[in-house]
Amino acid sequence: MATTPHHSPPRAAYSFSEVARMMGKERTWIYRQVAAGKIRAVTGLGTAMIPAAELARILTPQGNGKEDAQ
Repeated sequence: MATTPHHSPPRAAYSFSEVARMMGKERTWIYRQVAAGKIRAVTGLGTAMIPAAELARILTPQGNGKEDAQ
């Protein structure tokens, strides 16, 4: 019997730590950007996450303009 490959559904959101790792930044940098309103976060069940669409926005060259500010 052939098995079908298991495909996970696309991620809806990522933790602050995951986003920081992807961007080569410290987790506290993500918190500062969220507090400044430069990165949008959503909360649910007591956990703040960065939506996948927001991650795509900040990782694209045209989306990085204001997020690079310290």
